[in-house]
Amino acid sequence: MQQPFVLRAAAQGLANLPMQVILTTGASGRGPKSNPNLHLVRWVSHTELLPQLDLMITTGGLATVQTTLRAGVPMIVVPTEWDKPDIARSVVETGAGVRLAPKDCTPERLREMVQHVLATPSIKQNSQRMAGVFAQYGGPLAAAKLLEELAAQHPA
Repeated sequence: MQQPFVLRAAAQGLANLPMQVILTTGASGRGPKSNPNLHLVRWVSHTELLPQLDLMITTGGLATVQTTLRAGVPMIVVPTEWDKPDIARSVVETGAGVRLAPKDCTPERLREMVQHVLATPSIKQNSQRMAGVFAQYGGPLAAAKLLEELAAQHPA
């Protein structure tokens, strides 16, 4: 739907650093050229990947942000459109991540933000705290149970 400027900034800014970077390109399969520490994939299950991550960089889609918070992984949110700036603001307010304005998403600035988040223990602690909050409420299964109970109390 948009130019992959976050992918380009990540590929250029994080190339050859002592970390493994997974870039998801989506259905187009188009992505920046790869370096030894960069892994380009069209799609990956966040549920399987997130427990292995130290950091998620996202444009701030609600499902991705919720899944990342539930996993207790710190985030850098580069909000691009619609409700994403509000979602990014919420992430910042929880302390579970930082916001990087799209106009500031350069390779250099993104690399600085990654280094900052990884070096700031309170961001990781807040991410883990948010995972505890999500776990406390039981997630989608608990929501489905509550909806079933409500429907049983008020049949159509």
